[in-house]
Amino acid sequence: MKNIFLVSLLLFTTTFFSCKKDGCTDKDADNFCKECKNGGVCQFTDNILFWFDRTTSQQIMTAGSTNLSYYIDGNLVGSSAAGGKDSGLRVAVSLGTSKSKTVSYRVLDQDKAVIWEGKADLKAKQGTLVDLSIREQREEIIEIKTAFGTMYMWLNKKTLKHRANFLKLVRQSFYDSTTFHRCVNNFVIQGGDPLSKDDNPSNDGSGGPGYTIDAEIDTSLYKHDYGAVGTARDNNPQKKSNGSQYYVVIQTGGAHFLDNNYTVFAKIIKGMDVALAINSQPKTSDRPKTNIYMDINLLYKTQKQITDEFGYSNFSW
Repeated sequence: MKNIFLVSLLLFTTTFFSCKKDGCTDKDADNFCKECKNGGVCQFTDNILFWFDRTTSQQIMTAGSTNLSYYIDGNLVGSSAAGGKDSGLRVAVSLGTSKSKTVSYRVLDQDKAVIWEGKADLKAKQGTLVDLSIREQREEIIEIKTAFGTMYMWLNKKTLKHRANFLKLVRQSFYDSTTFHRCVNNFVIQGGDPLSKDDNPSNDGSGGPGYTIDAEIDTSLYKHDYGAVGTARDNNPQKKSNGSQYYVVIQTGGAHFLDNNYTVFAKIIKGMDVALAINSQPKTSDRPKTNIYMDINLLYKTQKQITDEFGYSNFSW
């Protein structure tokens, strides 16, 4: 399933529908029917009702529920938990006597990041059911901040387990203050070990979240090209991945001898100069002499924004 976020606004005005025994005959009106009276007439209140709907993919749901907050004209009007196409909130907005109103709306995630915002010019006509749908695909982008700049990463939609796990850890702020503990010239930079937060450099590279991830290797679809992001692992025969440690390929021409042995679950779409700068720092036995910390965040952007900002357009990868 694709990772998309749909926000729909269903606008209802003072409207009359004939009733059946159990409610209104119109399936949309049935959700908002206030009362049936006057010889079988379903009457709506004189307002406009917003229906915010965030549809998520299965991998987002398995990564954990995200609480959403809904604002209209800067006022918090409610909250809900993401987790399916029926998650959302209905909000009544009074039009007053003018029968029209311009409102701004905003949806924030649990980290207060804006995942949807905009304005709507609401114009009601007596007896008319207005259906205004605003639908725009939003994609997840991983932002990796370092002292040497920021890298932006695209997660592979076909490596479902690795994608879900990485999103979960980012939402938990798991990676923040971990380091790039291994930097090999013309090969990779590696990080994401929670043990790199302590004062013992000798254990860096041996930690993780306490679990492994089943291998998702398909060299016909994704390989260790320059900028590829893969998962570290120990020498287990199933090639299961470490639950958190990842590496970025900085080798010119790629590191294809790793193909068919490690899972590639992402790629850097902007900021490879940052990866090279990290690798160029003084080090001892491939470990930087000075800790290079990371701060990883989840961004939501439209496909147009991604293409404009990062020059990336392979959204099915």
